[in-house]
Amino acid sequence: KGTYKPILSTYLPSYFPETEPDGRLYDVWALNIDRFLPEGAVFLRPHTLDNWRELKEPAKHKFMSAHFIFTLGYWVKEVPYDANLYFHGEETSLAARSYTWGWDLFCPHQPIIWHEYTREGKKRHWDDHQFSPLDKASFKKYRALFGIDNESTEGMDFVGLDLGKERTLAE
Repeated sequence: KGTYKPILSTYLPSYFPETEPDGRLYDVWALNIDRFLPEGAVFLRPHTLDNWRELKEPAKHKFMSAHFIFTLGYWVKEVPYDANLYFHGEETSLAARSYTWGWDLFCPHQPIIWHEYTREGKKRHWDDHQFSPLDKASFKKYRALFGIDNESTEGMDFVGLDLGKERTLAE
């Protein structure tokens, strides 16, 4: 209601396949800043959305999760995923870039889908990647995008991956 560019996103409640359906968590999660990593990136942490059982519609939100983004298809053209932001920083970058391009962020007000976080015994992305070098380059680009510590943008490609013009980062 009242938005032309909505995004529904948050960390999803957990489920455990081996105890399905009894292993599902039913609280609705929203995201908050937990801390700033020494490299400058924001580390997000889920918390139970206040009064979610009484809400009749999605709640305004400030952050988004890379594992659940539900929106209009043209978002991927206006705010494309930056493949050079590896793991840490991707979500706050997507949220800030989306917001500055005029997208409104919302958190679901009821559980609609679940996520298997532990994936016990299954391969994870960091099992076949050199996490440290990718993270180091990612943090550098993240600091440049957000203007942290006057990080240089030299040699970095922000074409189509920059902040938008419809809202400011300060907003």
